[in-house]
Amino acid sequence: MSNNSNNIINNNYLITKILSEEEDLIKIDFSSSEISNFFILIQEGRFFKKDQKIIKYFLFKNKDFPLFYKSPFYGSLIKIEKNLNFIIIKKCKHEICYYNICNHCNYILTEKEKKEKEQKKYNLISSELNFSQSKAESIEKNKVEDYLKNKKLFLLLDLDNTILHSLDNRINILTEEFNSLKQKYNKNIFIISLNNSITNKNNNIIIKFRNHIESFFNIISKKYEIFTYTHGTKEYASKIIEYVNKNFENSGLSTEKLISRKYNKDNSIEDKTIKNVFPTTENMVVILDDKINAWKENSNNLINLKPYFFFYEEFNHVIKGKFNNVDYDHILYVIICFLNYIHGEFYDFYNRKKFKKSVKIIIKEKLQSVFNNLNFIYFEEEIKEDDFDYLYKISFKNNLFFQIKRLGGILNKYNYSEDEYEKKFKNIQILLVNKYEKNNKLIQFFQNHNKKILHSSYIEICYMFFYKIDMEFFELNEEKNTIFNIDILKIFNDHKERIENFYKSKLDDKKLNII
Repeated sequence: MSNNSNNIINNNYLITKILSEEEDLIKIDFSSSEISNFFILIQEGRFFKKDQKIIKYFLFKNKDFPLFYKSPFYGSLIKIEKNLNFIIIKKCKHEICYYNICNHCNYILTEKEKKEKEQKKYNLISSELNFSQSKAESIEKNKVEDYLKNKKLFLLLDLDNTILHSLDNRINILTEEFNSLKQKYNKNIFIISLNNSITNKNNNIIIKFRNHIESFFNIISKKYEIFTYTHGTKEYASKIIEYVNKNFENSGLSTEKLISRKYNKDNSIEDKTIKNVFPTTENMVVILDDKINAWKENSNNLINLKPYFFFYEEFNHVIKGKFNNVDYDHILYVIICFLNYIHGEFYDFYNRKKFKKSVKIIIKEKLQSVFNNLNFIYFEEEIKEDDFDYLYKISFKNNLFFQIKRLGGILNKYNYSEDEYEKKFKNIQILLVNKYEKNNKLIQFFQNHNKKILHSSYIEICYMFFYKIDMEFFELNEEKNTIFNIDILKIFNDHKERIENFYKSKLDDKKLNII
């Protein structure tokens, strides 16, 4: 057998052929007429180490003496074709490493490779793989035990519209305007400069944190190990973390615990998943993000915040004089209480029973207790595809259903005739409408039975604060047939202490010092 650019002679009986240099795919052919029998020692999909025996075979001329094919690298067996007498193996690229140990094949990076690799390395755990990796598993177990002893959980923290709002300053905010904002919001507002790879010029980005950000870092970093997980670029997120660490004490943020934007092969942005950071510790991980669709696999670990917007925008330009004069957003106050509650529930249970109650269960149970099986019905006019706001109406209805369900309520269908109202709606306490209409039969039925008729925005506000807000302001009647403006600040101030009591931790007797 001759050697050429596509074939590598492994020995006189097996031929290895490079199928793809880019993907490091190798086909191992053992169809030689001199081979009497063979055994594949690795299961399809499993990983192997360099020099590990992956094929055992015998020759006709010496059936009692086994020969072995040893792997030329760390990799995986991706295809077995026994009938055609070949297998395909793939070299591992060590794309994700923990403690400089490959998440997939258990390869330990050399010092040179550590410097050359641009991948992230996290100081926590490795993955539970499909083959023996005693060293990596030992590291994982010890680190988790350390965090349990120190009474810490893990937080995956999104940046944009979760704890901050950023704006690309393409027309340059006037110095006096920014100085005015800086004087008012102090270190909660700042500017970072990023290089534009296309124009090779610096691009300024103005960033405003949500209210209570300093308390968030100070309180939560003591109870959670925080990992920043963003769809923004690495450079952008690193600049924010650098600013935070210079201006806030005990933030808990680190560029060593940063997971930034990754792309799929089709250039779409990769979905976020806990497995990229915590492959085996999902029951201790809480996610904070404004986008629930970014976490398709882990929505039960998620606290889904209302998106934060501080700057008015129009076609990516700042409208002069249109900055918010007052920032009414106090969502982080609620989030601090909620995260503190989750931490307290987890460790109260763990201290008593030495068993980890998943944060997924804790989050679900607390959210479900907000409405606690409260029955709603939502009345709306028939949605037609030719309506100019058809998509908005569909989206609004879907969000309404999702938010009610997540908070433990029940949204009943409205598809009954008037003579069925008494039977079907007897146990439904609340009718949600966008507008009170005196002649509407369903509204008349609820009014005659002294049931609540609320503006549909009530659900959005309850979901915003993860709390059952007083209904009085949202009640509709002939005199107040709809709601145009909602005083969010007044609602927050009226419910502030009750929200804190609702999320009171079993481990904290002292009141949280949130500023």
